[in-house]
Amino acid sequence: MQDLSNQQKDLCGYGGAFGVMIAVTVLIQHFNLTRPHLVTYSMAAIYAFAITSFTLLAFQKKFAPVFLIISCILVFLAEATLIINFVFSLIVFILFVYTVIITVMVYMGDLPKRLREKALLLKVENESWQGKL
Repeated sequence: MQDLSNQQKDLCGYGGAFGVMIAVTVLIQHFNLTRPHLVTYSMAAIYAFAITSFTLLAFQKKFAPVFLIISCILVFLAEATLIINFVFSLIVFILFVYTVIITVMVYMGDLPKRLREKALLLKVENESWQGKL
């Protein structure tokens, strides 16, 4: 078992941080430009989920890749909802494209396996220290 390489750590850290910034921008725009309605509240929840997904990626949690896949689907649904209602937001489109690109890069770089191994190593280390302190 190995720890993450520097490239993988950078992908997680920078990719997660930029994703959070884009998703927060989308959420701020959403709150400033929409009217109160059930659909707009659900879209705000989608953007909050995207923020959570990228935060988990930045902190290198083992379930971040699964959250990113779910986030891709949800952000696509939000973008489709906007397009169906004849609304175009460039930042929402950028969030969708960025989420897809980061998810593909995470899975192409074999990051889910490495994150699971890292979590296992941390668990074993914590258990080894349990009786000594």
